[in-house]
Amino acid sequence: MNKLKLILITLKIFKGLLLAGALFAIIFFLVLPTGKMIEVGEPFWLVNSNEVSSQIIPLLPRHDHIEYYDIQSRMKAPLNWPLKTLLIFFVSTVSGYLFFLLHIAQSIVVKIRAGHPFTLENIKKIKMLGILIALAMFGEKILAMIGNLWFSSNYHLEGLELVSETRLGWHIVLIGAIIFAMGVAFEQGLKLQEEQDLTI
Repeated sequence: MNKLKLILITLKIFKGLLLAGALFAIIFFLVLPTGKMIEVGEPFWLVNSNEVSSQIIPLLPRHDHIEYYDIQSRMKAPLNWPLKTLLIFFVSTVSGYLFFLLHIAQSIVVKIRAGHPFTLENIKKIKMLGILIALAMFGEKILAMIGNLWFSSNYHLEGLELVSETRLGWHIVLIGAIIFAMGVAFEQGLKLQEEQDLTI
């Protein structure tokens, strides 16, 4: 089995697992009974009031060499249909994005296996892949903002604010930019090759 075939099989497996996982998560949220308290990973509560902090800090274990700050708390929220819809939207959006990335990568590998690695179609897909990866950080921030907006509109606690920690940083933008730059380089190389062919 050659390496390209192995990569192709791996991509197909990942796509299948992704679809199965997304479908399982959606069904899971749909069948969960409304009113059930579920743990919410993001967003979480951050104490932003000195008054509240002064009441909590004395209750925490003390040590001479440490100080407490940014007191945080995860939460459980009652599951209702608006929250179910929000969770299903998040699952569908993230799964759809990842599936599309895998699909683009798979179509590139298929073209390479067919003996057409440096085609304009492949180069466009490489550039698209780079753009989509670079935009992942901003997409994550938008989803976090939507989550914060929903929870803040439904729950308000004095002295606390809702915060989300986005995990995709500028490194993912850099990776996407490098992939896009590779696509541009291949595009220029293809144009030079075509010009040479015409000259000959």
